[in-house]
This record gives sequence, structure tokens and C-alpha cells, in this order.
Amino acid sequence: MKLIYLKRLSFFLILILSLSSFTYGWNKPTHMVIGAITYRELKATSPKVLERILAILKQHPYYQTQWKDEMSKYKLVEEEDLYLFMIAARWPDDVRSGEGNYHHPTWHYINYPFQPAEKQASETYSIAGETIVTAFEENLAILKSNVEDSKKAVALCWVMHLIGDVHQPLHTATYITDLYPQGDKGGNLVKIKVEENAKTINLHALWDGLILGSGNYQDILNTAIELRHRITRNTLVELKEKDFSQWAKASYELAKTKAYLNGALIGSTDDNNGALLPKGYTTSAKAVGEKQVVLSAYRLFELLIHVL
Repeated sequence: MKLIYLKRLSFFLILILSLSSFTYGWNKPTHMVIGAITYRELKATSPKVLERILAILKQHPYYQTQWKDEMSKYKLVEEEDLYLFMIAARWPDDVRSGEGNYHHPTWHYINYPFQPAEKQASETYSIAGETIVTAFEENLAILKSNVEDSKKAVALCWVMHLIGDVHQPLHTATYITDLYPQGDKGGNLVKIKVEENAKTINLHALWDGLILGSGNYQDILNTAIELRHRITRNTLVELKEKDFSQWAKASYELAKTKAYLNGALIGSTDDNNGALLPKGYTTSAKAVGEKQVVLSAYRLFELLIHVL
């Protein structure tokens, strides 16, 4: 267990030094962790549902052309099926280049405004246009419908991914201050440093990479196993809430209190000299991120049981 912790810590530090200035969601390894936890829960409790999900995913437009070849490196059927879940959870990020009309950039987030100087403005939940909330409803409806499995497979990947993304707090908020009068784009405009001599990154990138920086299969699997054993379903009272829009609002509250420190967070707009984060910030954020990742996996598990 200590070795797993040290490996995760080292990858986290490497990630902080190498993240780009703009990112999209939990990073791909983290979405794969969510997929792995969900797979393990289904296999342990609902193998028939798991069988149906795998059958749907094998009708995905990318299965024959790309995924099957990527899965072939694993010799055991169990590993192939698990890896298929990991691929499915990350797929909407794989296609964000716009390939095949599958990319929908506004589906990954919703910008509830947090404006500390105007207390009432922070409670505005009415957002127009396509958002993560409307995208979830649209894809869930497809998954519940009688359309062919190839269309269900695409919708299923989006449902898996969006449940992950909505639990990343900075996918639900925009910080409005004198420094960011039009909002901070979910922390993407907030330039920070985790230590005095560290590289400047943006706040969103920090939160995206809290869990894991390695795309290695075994590192992802080890992280999923460790988190699933440490944060069990029966400890999460949040699972009582079943409504996706309420999940988004709960993440927004975490953005306010944990990411933006109730308005006390000081950021910068300087790409080369970010504001130094308060002592203990990353430790606190990592604990929040780990719980949110596991919570999203259990919620995904419960939804799949209900729908399929």
C-alpha cells in the first residue's frame, strides 16, 4: 500500500510540472479510474448487467476500428473487458479534436456564477444553452430508448464521462471578480503555483490532475483498487441524492468552498508568475477530488443498474 501511495505521489508531482495551460475535465487516467471502479462494482454484484453493457459497448463505432486493437495487448478476457470500460469512460475526451462530429465542447461543464462581491449572484442556477446537465439528460434518454446499440454505445460513453465530469467541482462554476470580470472559465484563467519555485499552471489543471498523472494500465488499476477499498459505498450519504442537476449544484458548492475558498482565493493572470496557493490547499483539494471520483463511480454503477 505504501508503494502505491509513493507512486501516486510521484506521478502527481510530475503532473504538476507538466500540465498545459488549458484542460478539459478530470484527466484521462482519472476517467479510466472511474470506469475501473464501476466495472469492479458491476462484476461483484450485477454480472448480467455488466454483460449487457459490454455487449452495447462492442457495438460502438470505434470498437472495431480502434478499441479492439488497443485492447488486444491484454491476454485475458477479464482484462480486455475492464479496459473497454476504461476506454469508454475517457472516450469523449479522445474525440475532442472534432473527429466524426462526436465532440461537443459545451457538454463537459456548466458555468454557475460565483461572484463573492454579490452574494445573491452566486445562487443563480439558470443557465441557457447546451450544458453538462442538458447533455446528460439527452444521452440518458437515448440509452433508455429503443434505438440500435451502436447509438446507445455512444450515448453510454457520454453518460459515463459526464457523471465523472460533473463531480469535478471546476466543471460547474465560474469565478467572477475584479480580476476575472467575465468569469475564470472554471479556473482555466486562474494562474497559480503550488510552491514558490514551482511552474505556473492554471487552477483547473491542478484539479484535473489531483488523482493520477500516469496513463499506465497498472497504475490506473492500482489507484482504482485503493480508492474503492478506502472509500466504500456505505460511507457516502451523498448517494441518497439521485438527481444529476443536484449533483452539479453540490459540485458547485465544493467549487465555492474548496476551490475558491469562499472568495478568499487569490489568483493571477500572469502565465509566468502565478499566485502561490495557501499552505495545505493541494492536500485538501486532493481529499475532495478522491471522494468525488469514487462518488461518481458509485453513482454511475447505480444508474447503470437502474437503466439496464
